[in-house]
Amino acid sequence: MTRVKVSPPYCLPNHLSAFMLQHMSEANHLESPCIQLCAVSARAGFCIGCGRKLAEIAGWGGFDALQKQAILDALPNRLANLEQANLEQTG
Repeated sequence: MTRVKVSPPYCLPNHLSAFMLQHMSEANHLESPCIQLCAVSARAGFCIGCGRKLAEIAGWGGFDALQKQAILDALPNRLANLEQANLEQTG
């Protein structure tokens, strides 16, 4: 956990500041959706394993929780569309 030193007038009681720092740290730590099947499809424009675009993969560590959640929310549709396209090509 990263500790931040805050000086007055922004100080909170110790138990509140510790709670808030822990909560903020946990909120920003959404796990990467990487499944170790890394192959970016030139046609689809994203990884066929996790569904992320190259910029999303590269920037994951620097994104805040809202950015990460937005990416995570988009992945099921991306992967479903890829699967559907593959079915249509083979069927």
